[in-house]
Amino acid sequence: MQIPLLRRRERQSLTIGEVLHRRTDLSTFVVHLTRDSETSTANENLASIIQDRTLRAGEPKGWATWDRFDLSDEALATQRVVCFSETPLEHVHSLFAVIEGRALQFRGYGVAFPKMVARWMEINPVWYIDLSRAPGAWRDWPMKEALNALVTEAHEDFADRPISRLAPFIEGMGSFPNGNGGVRHREFSWEREWRHCGDLDLSPWWSKALWLCPESEFAQFQQLLGPGTHCVDPAWGLERIVGHLMGMTGDDMTPFATR
Repeated sequence: MQIPLLRRRERQSLTIGEVLHRRTDLSTFVVHLTRDSETSTANENLASIIQDRTLRAGEPKGWATWDRFDLSDEALATQRVVCFSETPLEHVHSLFAVIEGRALQFRGYGVAFPKMVARWMEINPVWYIDLSRAPGAWRDWPMKEALNALVTEAHEDFADRPISRLAPFIEGMGSFPNGNGGVRHREFSWEREWRHCGDLDLSPWWSKALWLCPESEFAQFQQLLGPGTHCVDPAWGLERIVGHLMGMTGDDMTPFATR
């Protein structure tokens, strides 16, 4: 019996690439946002990134930076990273919204790269280990104990050991003892962080970047960025972002505009 053409097409398998293009719940971008500091604004910090064409690694991050290990400043310097969040473009606004309990307050200035480009740039997802309390007792995860042992054993030669290259990409999350008899809460499951160890030269990837700033400041940043670059407002929804990249204005995207 011959199978009808329509049924044969329905049975054709999809490629992983085709599936990913349809998965709107998965982000195809990683985003780095700036924030105000004691000496400069988020706007000025983004301008500095553009002028230097470099994302500077900030403070040390990762498993080995816990106070219990008491590493030297030289060792901790190997753990300095540039941080990114994996998020759909239409949800970037949630990364700089004012949220209760958030330790760092970012602003709507930054840069986004396609996730595949980020992998070429040696930006890597962070591996989270859940350290939350189990019913009745704190959990002694084998992974946690193994990581602690690797950092402790490498103590004097930490910078030269393989664990120094792994630790910046490993974090503990959940609710766990803070060492002073209390409980510390760290939750990252909703932020999906990626990191690059050390400073990141943007020059080879300049044409792949999507720059983020308020619409009212597009002219300022486009002058710094030069031709062939694109700015979008991270407060926009997806349709507004797509429309802007197509050369359409906000009025073009709504039926309520007066002409």
